[in-house]
Amino acid sequence: MMGWVWKTLGCVALAFAALGVVLPLLPATPFVLVAAGAFARGSPRFHAWLLSHPRWGPIIDAWREQGAIPASGKILAIVLMLASLLMGAFAGSPPSIQVMHGLVILCAGSWILTRPTAQLRERSPQQRRVACSGESSSAKR
Repeated sequence: MMGWVWKTLGCVALAFAALGVVLPLLPATPFVLVAAGAFARGSPRFHAWLLSHPRWGPIIDAWREQGAIPASGKILAIVLMLASLLMGAFAGSPPSIQVMHGLVILCAGSWILTRPTAQLRERSPQQRRVACSGESSSAKR
């Protein structure tokens, strides 16, 4: 019954992730992680596809296994958060909004920087199949 809700959430999150690939201030990775979680509950076929994806699969694995974020993702997130803060300041946002924006960025940036840094590895087709089957990918390496 709830499968369609999870599948819809996964599709919406994946759509936002696709926008995040082309829009500079919208991050893609958090939406891919949300999509992976939603598809795990609502669509095994989409979940398997996402886990076997050459770009997103290793990032999802790193998050699931270690709670880790790739260094490139951390750098991009911090740079884009600072850029959004600067854009707000140059756009003439009221000081109270700038302070709140800064506090949110400080909290989000601190959280991102305190996560372990993932060392992403290329996966062979066999390792991708293992990831799709739900087995521990570290057990097969």
